[in-house]
Amino acid sequence: MSITNYTLDKCKYIHSKLKNVLYLISEDHVKDIHIDNGEAYISGLTELPLRINGFNIQYSEETSLDERYKFEKKITLSMKGYVNYKVFGGRYYAIVEDNDGIYYMVNVDFPSRITHTFNLSHDVNQTDFTFHSLSNFPTIKLNADFEADNLPCLGYNVYGIDSLKLIYKNYARLDTENKTVATTDAWRNIEFIGNSCSLQEVYDGEKVTDTISFQIPLNHKIGWSWNLLEFLDNLYASIIVPKGGDNVYYSGFNFGLEPSYSISSSSNNGESDIITVTLVESSNYGLTAAVDYEEEDYDTTHWRYVKYVDEVICYECVGYARARYLVQQEVDSFGNPTGDYKVKDGYQSQYQMLNVVGTFSNDEQFTDIDCAGQSCKLNTNIPSVITYSAATCHTYTLSASCDWNISGLAPYMTATPSSGSGNTQYSVSICSTSFVAGQETTFNINYGSSVRMVNVKFGEPSFINPTSANTNCLEQNVVFTFDSYCPVTVTSNPYSLAYQITNSNLIVNIPRNYNESATTYSMTVENCYGNTQTLTINQDKTYVKWVSSGYMCVSGSSYVKEIKYTGATNYDYTVTSEYRQGTLITSGDTRCQSTKKWEFRNHYYCIDGNKYECIEEVESYDGVNWTPTYQTTVGNLVESGSTFCNQTTLYEWRLNTNKYQCEGIATIYRWTDSGTTCIGYDKYQRAIKQVSYDGGTTWENVSPAEYSATTLIEANSTDCGYDYSTQYLTFVPTESGTFSFSGSSSSTVNNSSIQYSTDNGYTWKTLNRGNSISVSSGNKVMWKSSTFRYTLDGIGRFSSTGKFNIEGNIMSLLYGDNFSGQTILPEILEFSELFRDCINVISAENLILPATTLTNYCYREMFRGCTSLTTAPELPATTMEMQCYYGMFSGCTSLTTVPNSLPATDLSNTFPNGAYNCYSEMFHGCTSLTTAPELPATTLIDGCYSEMFQGCTSLTTAPELPATTLIGSCYQNMFYGCTSLNYVKCLATDISANNCTNYWLNNVSSTGTFVKASSMSGWPTGADGIPNGWTVQNA
Repeated sequence: MSITNYTLDKCKYIHSKLKNVLYLISEDHVKDIHIDNGEAYISGLTELPLRINGFNIQYSEETSLDERYKFEKKITLSMKGYVNYKVFGGRYYAIVEDNDGIYYMVNVDFPSRITHTFNLSHDVNQTDFTFHSLSNFPTIKLNADFEADNLPCLGYNVYGIDSLKLIYKNYARLDTENKTVATTDAWRNIEFIGNSCSLQEVYDGEKVTDTISFQIPLNHKIGWSWNLLEFLDNLYASIIVPKGGDNVYYSGFNFGLEPSYSISSSSNNGESDIITVTLVESSNYGLTAAVDYEEEDYDTTHWRYVKYVDEVICYECVGYARARYLVQQEVDSFGNPTGDYKVKDGYQSQYQMLNVVGTFSNDEQFTDIDCAGQSCKLNTNIPSVITYSAATCHTYTLSASCDWNISGLAPYMTATPSSGSGNTQYSVSICSTSFVAGQETTFNINYGSSVRMVNVKFGEPSFINPTSANTNCLEQNVVFTFDSYCPVTVTSNPYSLAYQITNSNLIVNIPRNYNESATTYSMTVENCYGNTQTLTINQDKTYVKWVSSGYMCVSGSSYVKEIKYTGATNYDYTVTSEYRQGTLITSGDTRCQSTKKWEFRNHYYCIDGNKYECIEEVESYDGVNWTPTYQTTVGNLVESGSTFCNQTTLYEWRLNTNKYQCEGIATIYRWTDSGTTCIGYDKYQRAIKQVSYDGGTTWENVSPAEYSATTLIEANSTDCGYDYSTQYLTFVPTESGTFSFSGSSSSTVNNSSIQYSTDNGYTWKTLNRGNSISVSSGNKVMWKSSTFRYTLDGIGRFSSTGKFNIEGNIMSLLYGDNFSGQTILPEILEFSELFRDCINVISAENLILPATTLTNYCYREMFRGCTSLTTAPELPATTMEMQCYYGMFSGCTSLTTVPNSLPATDLSNTFPNGAYNCYSEMFHGCTSLTTAPELPATTLIDGCYSEMFQGCTSLTTAPELPATTLIGSCYQNMFYGCTSLNYVKCLATDISANNCTNYWLNNVSSTGTFVKASSMSGWPTGADGIPNGWTVQNA
């Protein structure tokens, strides 16, 4: 054996950088590749190689030895814009070129596997390709010099998503042949935060996964979590429009985008909590990118006969194996139910559970094996097993197509009614007159020649009922009932089911079960006595069947096309958009062969400053409908030295970075502030898009106008429709501190505790009297109770060691979870002194006091001594009671903003003392108050406005006083000590009542204007009438 001598010059490598270009040769268009003398040769090419001009090309080769050498090669290349893997249309041999013009064959024996990732967001818009191959040979120099076709213009070098629209998948169809998007429902525009929306497509060589992600503000309104659950229960199709006029992207039209979400919470005051929503679809097709698709609305509907609607039977037997339809269901053009139904004449009462909009009279019959041997049909929700935990009654519905009766009842069982006529719906009560734990019995329901047996069991009493429930696969709420005097809590929730607890119900939300197998959920509850009970919910599967429907073409051959149908029962199915490849019909089917041609489609190339037509290849399977293949070539010269090709571009398409520039846009864009806008309930700064055609010297708004939301101004803004009346009473700390609640000292009330939540009402804890909770700035605290009753000093008093604002509905302190919509105060003194001397409360602007009819002392001294309070809540009440607002804001020395009006017009409530002193001392000592609320009352009561504004030293103008007849002490000391007051308009004509104006304008401004009724001549001068030195005018 000899050893060859290797010299340095023979074994050193020659390094040269690669050009940003890649050549691909389809395995279908090459006859032979062979190696001779260390170089690769290609023969029998039937199509030119495809040249890809990209950037950031990288090549790697790893060698391993396993009995023989293996060479793993990988090429990565990036391209601007979106390039779908289908552009390449198969598997390819890859060729790279170095800066010296030498070509290298990367894989000579096996073609490359192609994968790609496309990303579109505010800072990226590109497709990254990977060409991966495993070979028995290293990369070899190619002995060839060839021409190549250029890959067509593929994308703008622009960034960001301008808009996103969603629709339920079942209500949209994408027709790529006719370039249309057909829908039977409206698109929903998604108002996402700023630049948070992004789009990604990943092709792993087998399947394509599209992912859309965006952020929206968290809506703290009660019920937001249920809305998210409803959102998760559907599949979606989408239209994504990038900024700058790039392709429009269509996603989710194959199997539907499946949603998920996550929540991130902010503890900073004024910042909104964020929901990040993600939509994902995996399919064999991926995105569709186009610029010329038309949207069409299919608003037609039609009626179809149905045998079942959920568990409701919608037919009746009329003979052996014969039945007639009793219900028609309205569906849209895609077969989706609209929710409306028609029933056969005379059967309206039997189908009251449906949304019946009409009737039909025709007798449509069909063959049904269920009617074989049985001419009578039973329809009832009486279960096969009835369980009793006490001597009680259970009520059900029952109907049959023939006469029926109940027999075999035990002596301690009754049924009312126990028989009935055919084709009539009954409400049947099955009662147990006694209870013996462990006892069992049965009874029969007889209809026609059939008998249905029902089992009856007597179990140990349960504090919550039922303890188990059966549901179909649809999303729905299951209700469990308990005694309201002994509330329950959920102690174990292993499946993270959403639930809500009311006064006597536990409402559990069960998500849609898309699986083809049933599932079982459980949760454990505990009542006020410490007893526990496990609740079980059995949910049925989704029923699926595949139905043949025409043919589909795959690689030039025809196959059976199978459409997927799904249903909540095994009787009633709905068509979906999902389909699959069935058995082979014809290999090389002529129906699956296409015709191609070249045509001009109003696109242009620029070459050396000259404008040329861009000729594009299109393809058709029927000779009528043509779609682009995205192959292009240069056509006729349009204009030499064209100004079109000399425009300054902000972004452009490039066919070849060294030679060709495709059509560009000679514009510059910017966003500038223009008012405000709402996203959900949050108010944002709004920006409008502007365009400049002269390099930024002059600007104008784009047409049609385009807007974007930028900086958050206010979370949960009433300007954006947020309704604080649906929110629990809430404290919003602006600095860290503690909250405490002192219950009433009265022994006649069960008020030793109150409940609070620090996670937006998801969980609640108890705060006992005398204890406190610590909070951080921005960490909201919600409050509720339903146990407070009448006391001599109100329900209690809040205090705080840190500054805070108040918002939400005060009624959650009286009605617990059922506060929304409540306007009645059950007792007197309810909120008397509730925040008295709480010097850290800043604003009550968003506090809701919804009662319109008040009770005695209900708001008496509610905020008295709150020296930091700047803003009062709205006060909508129109029916007053004795001292209802007495001293409500007395001593609030920082108060500057009060309601525009106190709307009551008649203060003469007569029981037992009328609205005596109803507004007395209401704003006493509010030294910062400059504007008073309107006082429209024309019928007064004793002391109604006495001392109302006494000591308001900054008040300059009194509210107009329209009453013509004054009552005893009604205006007494009303403006006493208002040293800046210089304008009063009072239209009284009868001031004879005792002390009605006693000292009412004492110690006011030395000069001012007094406007009186023109017929009134009896005004005295001085502190009890018109101040000395003031000018008098007639109204």
